[in-house]
Amino acid sequence: MKKNITLLVVLFFSTALYGQAPSKPAPLAEAAQRMKVPQGFHVTLFAGEPDIVQPIAMCFDDRGRLWVIENLSYPRWSKDGTGKDKVVIFEDTKGEGKFDKRTVFLDNGSNLTGLEIGYGGVWLLSAPNLIFIPIKPGEDKPAGPAVVKLTGWSLEAKHNVVSNLIWGPDGWLYGCNGILATSEVGPPSSFPAGRTKMNCGVWRYHPIQGKFEIVAQGTTNPWGLDWNAEGQMFITNCVIKHLFHVLPGGHYDRMYGQDLMDYVYEPMPSIVDYIHWAGGDWTTSRGGKGEHSDMGGGHAHSGAMVYLGTNWPEEYRGKLYTCNIHGNRINCDKLTKSGSAYKGERQPDFLFANDEWFRGLALKCGPDGGVYVLDWCDTGECHNYEVVDQTNGRIYKVVYGKPKPWVGDLQKEDSLNLISLLQNKNEWLARKAMRLLQERLFSPEREKIEKALTRRAQELLAKNETANLPSDPEFIRPEIALLRYMWVLGRPPVLEAYVTHKSEDVRAWTFRYLIQNDSTVLKDKEYLRLILEEKSPFVRLQILSALKMTGNLDKEILEKYASHSEDVNDPFIPKMLWYTLAESSPSKLIYSEVPDLSKITFPKVQEWYVRYLVQKEGLNAPKLNQLLLAKTSEALKTDNSVSAGLLTGLLGQHDVKAPEAWKAAFARMWSSDSPEVRSNALKLGVIFNEPRAFETLSETLKNPKIPVGERQSALETLADAAKPNSLPLILDLLKEPALRLKAIQSLANFKDNSVPTWIMLYFKQYSPEEQEAAVNTLSSRVEYAQTLLDGLEDKTIPKKLIGVLEIRRLQALKSTELEARLVKVIGSINPPKPNIKQEIERYKSTYTSDFLGKADLKNGHIIFMKSCAVCHQLHGEGQKIGPDLTGSQRTKLDYLLENVLDPSAVVANEYRVKIAVTHAGRVVTGIIKQETPDAFVIQDVNGSVTLAKKDIEELKDSRQSLMPDGLLSNLSTAETRDLFGYLMSPNKP
Repeated sequence: MKKNITLLVVLFFSTALYGQAPSKPAPLAEAAQRMKVPQGFHVTLFAGEPDIVQPIAMCFDDRGRLWVIENLSYPRWSKDGTGKDKVVIFEDTKGEGKFDKRTVFLDNGSNLTGLEIGYGGVWLLSAPNLIFIPIKPGEDKPAGPAVVKLTGWSLEAKHNVVSNLIWGPDGWLYGCNGILATSEVGPPSSFPAGRTKMNCGVWRYHPIQGKFEIVAQGTTNPWGLDWNAEGQMFITNCVIKHLFHVLPGGHYDRMYGQDLMDYVYEPMPSIVDYIHWAGGDWTTSRGGKGEHSDMGGGHAHSGAMVYLGTNWPEEYRGKLYTCNIHGNRINCDKLTKSGSAYKGERQPDFLFANDEWFRGLALKCGPDGGVYVLDWCDTGECHNYEVVDQTNGRIYKVVYGKPKPWVGDLQKEDSLNLISLLQNKNEWLARKAMRLLQERLFSPEREKIEKALTRRAQELLAKNETANLPSDPEFIRPEIALLRYMWVLGRPPVLEAYVTHKSEDVRAWTFRYLIQNDSTVLKDKEYLRLILEEKSPFVRLQILSALKMTGNLDKEILEKYASHSEDVNDPFIPKMLWYTLAESSPSKLIYSEVPDLSKITFPKVQEWYVRYLVQKEGLNAPKLNQLLLAKTSEALKTDNSVSAGLLTGLLGQHDVKAPEAWKAAFARMWSSDSPEVRSNALKLGVIFNEPRAFETLSETLKNPKIPVGERQSALETLADAAKPNSLPLILDLLKEPALRLKAIQSLANFKDNSVPTWIMLYFKQYSPEEQEAAVNTLSSRVEYAQTLLDGLEDKTIPKKLIGVLEIRRLQALKSTELEARLVKVIGSINPPKPNIKQEIERYKSTYTSDFLGKADLKNGHIIFMKSCAVCHQLHGEGQKIGPDLTGSQRTKLDYLLENVLDPSAVVANEYRVKIAVTHAGRVVTGIIKQETPDAFVIQDVNGSVTLAKKDIEELKDSRQSLMPDGLLSNLSTAETRDLFGYLMSPNKP
């Protein structure tokens, strides 16, 4: 059977596969009534086309009016700063849940994706810029031209462009950015010096200081950002898991690629353990129907709101809500503390639009507690770069019962009245009051505000903190009021009481402020004692976050926090501790006094530290040799962290001069009872040309009485080094069926003219899988490829074994002689593809529902395991090179045929085949599964190959899938029927 590599690696699914959306959205008069919400809630259409089109972002001013951006720039972003984007102000003066006054503030905006009101004007994201437009007092008009505050956001990010402008509780302006392009951001005058690189993550800007900072990095395209009452930040995301608890200084899971900081060896995870689609590749959830609907609707999320209003019932308060684009709904997560951070627990979906044109982009709580939802109102998704319907747009309002309208103008309120609002349970009022007070701190009122806040804090602290403020339901918990006082001031108003407060939220924010704003705090013995003795993992993580943001390498704190054995498996603390270490300059980390690793109980931190030393300073780094000498003890026999760090730091390298302390370290490791420690010692020994390692591995390989697993491990280690004296041992394994496959694959590492002859010597004895591996090895080098073509010409090698991947690999060898012979043997290298639509119709006429109903599912399972499982999982069986098929739209015949017959129609970055050509003339094709500063790990169906970057002459993108054309050509009609039947079945037979 021909090499059947995978069933599905492509990422293209037309709307026909999951049903066409209606030609028009729900009529305006019906849209709100169609929506399904919990009992007691109701939805009104606040505004719709033509009064609003393409709404992409919103905010409220101090009068409770809704400001909305109409984005007409997308999908063809303006490159010259001109445009027709609008900023529109909507008012509901009658409190009826719909606007009755509309004012256009701006009608010539460009690439507008976010806005906020503050400091006397409007802040707008207008990629590549953050701009400020002053508002004329008493009028809804600009008081002057836009002022560029920041610039450098890339428009090449397409739908991942900078977004989500929102005031943080600390008085900074926050925003997000996506993964598709790296931006260099800074003040207009800062280029090229002074710019900061970022792609996906969260950033912030101080409106007075003019300071720009990256807060956290990672995720995919975060298009939702909010805080809970305790001031913890959460973002929503697409493609990978949807919800993250964001700590300043954090580095989080990414959709693909390497973090911009090369010391991020392992990112921090999402806080949910589920996804909003039924498994499989993320693209399979487009349409949000069937099993995907049951799980939440799809992978794409936009907007984030922690509900903290006073209109909805208490059971909805504190939960996070986000729009699910493909599912045409609003998802919900309950946020609860878990260890050092939060976790998100799935709750019932809150709102179903029952309109396939509903594309929720943002949701925010208004002054009366009602929630406003922006609907982009279109089909498809954010990837629509060509066809966008710019005639539609809606804003809905969701309320419980009939809320009491709020009327007022907080800008006109006295500062003492604003301070009183900091105790209000209505978060909208409190946030507005905080921002206005933060503005007034830069005015003559500063002293008055500081004294009033200190007095209020003292009064509150003097009360019984186990009780709420006065029983009026409008008042918030005491610790939340204390936090709000601190956020306004940027420091704890009553330091002694705050640092010892029983609330871990109060202590966490107190220490964050102290570390970030007071360089002397860590020198104060009492404060340092409190930090060192902190019992709460939540607070400890927040302290590490503050140390990371300031680049403060405090040896005593890091050693103490790393001694908490209960935190070893925490998903955040060890990583944040490492980021804190690594954020320091290399000279600090390598040469200055750093934490004693013998006092750090986090094995991963020790491993990462060793890896960092190897990559930054090399094997002769003084600190590295000190560690090896220190580890030359009984501890080295059981502790694998140092050897693991050396191995990852040396990934892809060979013939390396060993560090000075290696001999003594190897002796200890080799005497260990731990198989893992001894295995790492041998792998390092091969890298360092340790004779004992080669001797041991060679003896293992030659001894048939040793378990196959150990011999296979020895084979892989010796093959990676590709030493000439190992070649005869590996060639001899071609006689052993148990190790033959790995031996054939390993021979691609060697450059020796005898290799092709040995491979062909036993070719007819090989299994189909071994023959495929042989062709793969023979097509990896020019010298070997001549033998491959000889075998094709004399028909020793069947032509069916030469697929698209082999042809691409042979072409990459750049030999005109080889290509000419290949054309002579195979025929046209790139035969014209048949009309896919006609081909699909031909198959559909054969594989009718009646015929598929006769499928032998058990036989289909056998064919799947032979043909598809080498790359894919289905029902928990198979490999994970390609996407998991369990949740894909495999129940639809059109879906299967589209992707099997035209597998390379569209391939996303993470599944695109790369072609690497080494300086030694070897060609490797596959998917990049891992990248380090020094090496690539390239995966194909035969396994993974590690290549040092310095050894690669050329690395290019083939824009192809691993899936070969002609997968079905080697199956009979009955076999194809059985395979399709199994793939389409809901359960394993």
